Parts: sequence; C-alpha cells; structure tokens
Amino acid sequence: MTRTPDSRRSNGSASHAAVTVSASDSQSGFASNTLMGLMPFAVGIVLATLLHFVLPMVVPGRAGPYYSRIVTDIGIAIIMAVSLNIVNGMTGQFSIGHAGFMTLGGYMAAFISYYGSMCLWGNTETHGGFLGTGEWLFVVSCIVGGFLAAGAGYVVGLPSLRLRGDYLAIVTLGFGEIIRVVLQQTGKVIDSAEALKAGGLSKMIPPPVGGALGFDGVPKYTNLFWVYTILTVTLVVAYRLKRSSFGRAMISVREDEIAAQAMGVNIARQKVLAFVIAAFFAGVAG
Repeated sequence: MTRTPDSRRSNGSASHAAVTVSASDSQSGFASNTLMGLMPFAVGIVLATLLHFVLPMVVPGRAGPYYSRIVTDIGIAIIMAVSLNIVNGMTGQFSIGHAGFMTLGGYMAAFISYYGSMCLWGNTETHGGFLGTGEWLFVVSCIVGGFLAAGAGYVVGLPSLRLRGDYLAIVTLGFGEIIRVVLQQTGKVIDSAEALKAGGLSKMIPPPVGGALGFDGVPKYTNLFWVYTILTVTLVVAYRLKRSSFGRAMISVREDEIAAQAMGVNIARQKVLAFVIAAFFAGVAG
C-alpha cells in the first residue's frame, strides 16, 4: 500500500500534536506535584500563625503567657521526639544521649543571639517585632546550632558502626553526661552587657562553655510561630525521609543488618546519616 503525501503530512501533524500534549501534561503534572509538595509547609505555617495570634486572645490576662509557654514547650518536645525517632525508630540504634545534641544547639543559638544583638544593636533587647530583623537573627542562630549538633552527631554516630544494643546506649549516654558535667563545672556563658560595652568587640569572646545560669540576658525570640513552623518542617522532613530510598534503607538496617548489606545497603552510611539528621533537628529544638 502506497502512502500519499497528504497521509504522511497528517501522520506528522498528529505526532507533533501528541508530543505537544505530552509535554504540556508533564509540565502541568510537575506543577501539580510541586504544589502538593509545598502544601504541608503552607498549612503548617498558617496554623502556626493562627496559634501565635489566637491563643493569647483566647486565654487573656496573666494566664495567657503561662499557657503559651506550655504549648511552646510541647512543640519543642515534639521536635525532640521526632528527631529521636529517626535514630531509635527508623534505624534501630539505641541512643539515650539525645539531650546532649539539644544542649549543644541551644548553647550555640544563645551565643549567636546574644553576641549578634550586641554587635548589631548594642544591647540584648528584642528588635523588630514579629518577623523582624531580630527574629531572623534567631532563625540563623537555630540553624547554626543545628549544624553544630549535626557535627557532634557525626562523631557520636561513628561508634555505632561497631557497637549496638546496650553498648551503643552507654556510649550515647556518656556523651550526654560529658556535655552536662562540662557545662555545670565551668563559668558563665556570656558576659554582662556592661562588660561588653566597656571592653569593646575584642573582648566579646566568651569562655568556651558555661553554666545554664549564664544565659541571663539572652534576647527571647522563641514564640509559638517559630516553634510550630520548625515543627512542621521537622514532621514533613521525617515523613518524606521515611518514604524515600534513604528511609527504606534505614528501616532495612533496623530489621536485619545482614540482609540489608546483602541487598547492597551501605550500613555505615545509613547509621551515621541517621545520627546526623536526628542531631540536627535536636540542636534546632535546643
């Protein structure tokens, strides 16, 4: 059967139209997937904003700050628990020194918030109001504190390559106790504002570590909005990590290390990665 030029042109037009429709469908599908991926973050931020503004109005008077503090502490505890679940739940590593990562992140965030406020504004008062410059300094301090804790998580995660069960728990407990004892046995974390003003920037370097009582004067930017926004990010990341190839590899390590290794899973990388990710979010919670 011989094809005419008209039939060849019609077939070419149909193929071109099919390719065009396929490309448009792929673009619309990509946009839809992107929108669905961002939806949990948007919903969490909206709920955090409503909680930040509505709770003080619902609970007026002196009880408002009290209940706001309780709800804030609940959010921080959930962030801590979700991060711990990445190590204990998903990877099956018995870690009981998670508070050490939280402490490191909290101390580093306090350093940056305090000395950053002194460098930028010359005092430690809160600046900028809701979503102001001071709160963005607080966000930066939380992220840096999380990275410091993640570095510590990498170091602590290395023994998990050869230890498991109670022996790994003892190592992680020892890490947490070392952090606690060192902080309790040293001086103040921060100098007074008067000393900083008198000494200049050259004398603004604090002692390496210090006791929790040395945190007097740190600007208090922690509020319901930021806590529950960070909680939203933590929950979404943990959920997507569990459903990703990395998460499935972590779960396989928990179920049977020998079988996971036989299937090509890098056991060492998954264990250390679990400690690093969990320590990061614990540091942010601190």
